[in-house]
Amino acid sequence: MRHPVFAFLSLTLAACGGGTNAPPDTLAASAAPPAVSSVITVAALEKSGKLPVLDRGPGLQGVDANRNGVRDDLDAWIAAQGFTPAQVKAAVQVALSLQRTIDIDLADDAQLRAASQLAVRAVVCAGARFSDRESSRVLNTLQKYTMNTQPRVMKYLQYNQAQNGSVTQLPSGDTCA
Repeated sequence: MRHPVFAFLSLTLAACGGGTNAPPDTLAASAAPPAVSSVITVAALEKSGKLPVLDRGPGLQGVDANRNGVRDDLDAWIAAQGFTPAQVKAAVQVALSLQRTIDIDLADDAQLRAASQLAVRAVVCAGARFSDRESSRVLNTLQKYTMNTQPRVMKYLQYNQAQNGSVTQLPSGDTCA
């Protein structure tokens, strides 16, 4: 069974350039290209504190100074949410499971199964620690923030493709790590 957090990928990739219906002579008069405008908007939102400052380094892993398996920017976002200690643990478990999906060797069936089981356990745990609405918000936000660069999105899409058609049994009991 594919779990909802991995079934809906609500990430938007900013495309460089793009088509336009504007006449050629008006293109020169337009402001910055959409990709540049998006970067400026994101930077302004990060500076204002409305968006967290996310790691956008070239690698899949990102910075994890405390070596807990969760990128430091995601740890900071989780810490800033005012969650209870049990909710923090559940959110960290979700972040770990998402990171795992982009760290594995997709040709290794055992790693794919293990990542799937980790993900399902994390989602069930989040459902037990948060209300339905808050659980969805946390899952969606962590998914978007984890898959925040093109290489990360591409690896996540490849993971989901590799899982296509697979079956995972819902775990019973307490799934929180």
